Amino acid sequence: MNRVALCLSTYVCGLLLAQYLEFPSSPVFFCYSLLFVLLLITRNPPISLFGLLLFCVLTGLLRYPVQLSPPAGGELDTLLGRGILRLEGQVLATQERPDNGLVVDLMLLKVESKSTRFAVQERLRLYVGSADKKLPVGSRLAFRSQVRRTRNFGIPGEFDYVRHLAYHRIWHTAYLQDSRGLAIFA
Repeated sequence: MNRVALCLSTYVCGLLLAQYLEFPSSPVFFCYSLLFVLLLITRNPPISLFGLLLFCVLTGLLRYPVQLSPPAGGELDTLLGRGILRLEGQVLATQERPDNGLVVDLMLLKVESKSTRFAVQERLRLYVGSADKKLPVGSRLAFRSQVRRTRNFGIPGEFDYVRHLAYHRIWHTAYLQDSRGLAIFA
């Protein structure tokens, strides 16, 4: 078997294995790229071939497009479109917007509607139109809002916002007009 066919087959193996493995891509790729270059410098052909094959497998692993589809049948999905919900969660990250607003990433802990109440473990992005309060990371807060699934606007060539949020494991968003609707516990 020639080297090109061997490299392509190991690349395909890397693509096939990638869907079952999850690891940080950049550090692993740079370490193995350095190892590959070092192995090419050596004069031992079996070691160089092994390095080449290892590089092809890792390239396949790291080039695999991550499947970022929302979890099927989540608790929050059952309440979409049912109006205003009472949500309680813990602040994971905050970012100030230029228009005096806030973007808050939350780990939801409790959700209440008129008829149901249950605990959840899902992330949610909360947009606050105008904020006069600072929300420290780790604080717990409660608010009332309508929950929506993340979506793109449908403009050709636009930034894929749904995919961007999916990398952060965020599948739902909520909006508050101002920070007076937030109750901060701790």
